[in-house]
Amino acid sequence: MGFAIDVPPRIRTLDYLSRKPKKAGKIYRQIAEKCISAWVPQMSDSKRKILLEEGNFDKLEEIAHARDSVESAIHAVRRELAKRGIYLPIMLVDIIFWSEKPEEELKETIEEIAECNFSEVEKGDLGFRAIAAVHDRWVLWNWNKFFLKSRVSKQYMFLRTELISFDEALKDYMFAEDVLEILGLGTDESYIRHAFETARRRYKEHYKIRNSRDLAEHIKNTAYPVLSREIMDAMKYDDVAERIAKQVVLKGGSPELW
Repeated sequence: MGFAIDVPPRIRTLDYLSRKPKKAGKIYRQIAEKCISAWVPQMSDSKRKILLEEGNFDKLEEIAHARDSVESAIHAVRRELAKRGIYLPIMLVDIIFWSEKPEEELKETIEEIAECNFSEVEKGDLGFRAIAAVHDRWVLWNWNKFFLKSRVSKQYMFLRTELISFDEALKDYMFAEDVLEILGLGTDESYIRHAFETARRRYKEHYKIRNSRDLAEHIKNTAYPVLSREIMDAMKYDDVAERIAKQVVLKGGSPELW
């Protein structure tokens, strides 16, 4: 049983590299609205409305910081659907970021996916895998935050998705939700929770994690490929591993999970 990490490289389309500022597409604006509400809750409704109506990609991205996370989510969904013989358009990222009529441009893909009759459980698993990809990307590119004194209480966020709390993991769904919805693969939160808890249970069973002591040893001795060498070295210290293990237990939701 493997727990492979697959983080897409920071590759930009020719359009992104050569473009001048222009209006963001329908799906990206929906995602940006959620991000702005989450990151800047104090922004007035009128100012947020003006930003979204203007739709300038650069201005929205400066606040939303959504681009990389959306790309990670798309990469994960593309990989999982390919296992079912469904190959998403190579220009899907551009469609999500720039298109005003994504339903029309993705019509054939949407119909192909609909014919597969994905169950809600399967959709929940897709949602979880997209969340995990977003989390992996965040850990990879934010390694320096691990060492900030102001974030010591959140060092558990640098563990795999299976070990953080569901509430924390679900926050990353906003980067994938509208992409999955347009493809006909959106689902209820309960099915994503089911996928999360199933993945956590399997992870614990695979690594024989029965309590916080086992977890601390796991943190010290088990590699998470997207972690920087500096973080992995820090986690080998008993006090650091034990502190993070306690954070997981505290934030991990239902006590019976531990």
